[in-house]
Amino acid sequence: MPSTFLDVISGSSSRSKARGVALFITVSFFVLAGFLRVQTYHRVVAQAETLTLDHLSAAASAAAALVDAGDHRALVSDYAERDAITALGQDARYDAIHAKLKWVHDELGLSTPVYTYILGDGGAHVAFIATSSETPYFRHPCPKIPAGVVFDASGKGTLPIYEDEYGAWLSAYAPVKDAGGEIVAIVQADEMFDTFIAEARAAALEGIGWDLAVFALLVLGVGQYVSRVIRREESDRAAIEESLAAQQALSAELLASKAALDEKSEQLERSNRDLTDFANIASHDLKSPLRGIHSFAQLLSRRYRPQLDERGNEYLDFILSSAKRALGLVDGLLGYAKLDQEEGTVSDFRLAEAAAAAKENLHATVTDRNATVEIAGLPIYRADGMLVTQLMQNLIGNGLKYNRSLTPRVDVFAAGTEEGATIVAVRDNGIGIPADQQAHVFDMFRRLHGAGSEFEGSGIGLA
Repeated sequence: MPSTFLDVISGSSSRSKARGVALFITVSFFVLAGFLRVQTYHRVVAQAETLTLDHLSAAASAAAALVDAGDHRALVSDYAERDAITALGQDARYDAIHAKLKWVHDELGLSTPVYTYILGDGGAHVAFIATSSETPYFRHPCPKIPAGVVFDASGKGTLPIYEDEYGAWLSAYAPVKDAGGEIVAIVQADEMFDTFIAEARAAALEGIGWDLAVFALLVLGVGQYVSRVIRREESDRAAIEESLAAQQALSAELLASKAALDEKSEQLERSNRDLTDFANIASHDLKSPLRGIHSFAQLLSRRYRPQLDERGNEYLDFILSSAKRALGLVDGLLGYAKLDQEEGTVSDFRLAEAAAAAKENLHATVTDRNATVEIAGLPIYRADGMLVTQLMQNLIGNGLKYNRSLTPRVDVFAAGTEEGATIVAVRDNGIGIPADQQAHVFDMFRRLHGAGSEFEGSGIGLA
C-alpha cells in the first residue's frame, strides 16, 4: 500500500520524519499564501471600488452643480414629444448643458459619458436628456435597471458593482435642484469595472503560481536542511555535554573567586576602619599638645615680645604660624575622617540658598577685601545641604583668598550643556591655577602654591 502523509510523519527513520516535516511546512505555507492572495484580491477590488465611487461621486456632484435647473426643465418641456434632437446646433440650452457635462468628463478623465435623466413614477429614471458625448441620445429610454439596484432619488448616492449585458459597472448620481429645492433631473457618472476585476483575478492567479514554484523549491531546501540537522544531532549533543561540563568547571572557579574576593573585600573594609580609627586617635592625641604649643606661644608673644630681639621675635612668629597651620591640618584631618562615619541628610533644596549661606559665612572676609560675590541662575539640587554649603564656602573662599586684586570678584552661576546636563560654576578674578596643576585640585594636602607661599591653607578643604 502507498504510504500516507501520517505514515511519513510517524516513520521510524529520521529522513522520513524530515521529509514529513518539510512537506507539512510547505503545504501549510502554501495554503496560507493562497489565503493571503485571495484576501489581497478582495482588498484590492474593494479599495478600487471605493476610489472609483469617490471619483464618480465627485464627477456627478460637480456636474449637478454646474447644470442650470431652469435650462434643463425648459429643455425637457420643449422636447416632450420628440424622440431625438434634429437640430442640435440650433439648441443653445442643450449646447450649454452638454458643454458643462463634457468639461467635467474631460477634467476628471472619465472613460464613460456623463449624462442627465428625468425621473418617472416611483423614482425610476425613464429617459436620458443630455450627455457629455458628442453624439446625443436625447429622450432615449434608459435600459432596464438591474435587479437589486436601488436609486435614492432624494439625494446623491452611489451604486455598488452591478452587471448588465455590457459588463460590470459602478455608478454615482447627484440631483439637479431648482431654487425651491425640487429635483429637476439627475446627473449620473458610470465606469466599467469588469476589466479591473479580470486583471486583479489574473494577478492573483499569477501570484499563486509563483507561490507554488517558490514553495516547491522550499520543500527541497527545508528537507535537506532538516536532514543535515538530524545528522548533526548526535555530534551537537556531545558538544553540548562537553560545554556543560566546561560551564560547571567555570562555575566552580567563579565561586572560588567570589569567595576570595569577599574575603579581600572584608579585609579591605577592616583596613579602612583601622585607618579611620588611627586618623581619629592620632588627630585627637596631636591636637592637645599642638593647642598647648600654640597657647604658650601666644602667651610668650604677649608678655615677652618687647624683651626679645628681632631674631627671637621672628622665631616666635614662626612657632605661632606653624602651630596654627598644624592645628588646621589636624582639624581638617578629623573632618575628613568623620565623612565616612556620618550619615548626611539628602533632600531637595535650592542651590542658591546654599551659596547664599556660604557667602554669609564669609561676610567678614568679603567686607575686609572689598569683594563682590554674585549668585545667579542656580537650580534646585538633591544632596546633603550642609556639605554642599561647606563646598560652596570653600570655593568662594578660595576665590577671595587666592586673589591679588584690590576688588576681588566671585561669580556663582549655572549653565546648560548640549547633552541636557547642568554645570554649576564658580569663577573669580584671582591668580588662577596652572593647567598642569588643575588635575590635582582635590588631592589630599596638595597645595598648588607651596607651603611657604603668601596664601594660607592646609590643602585639605577641597579634598
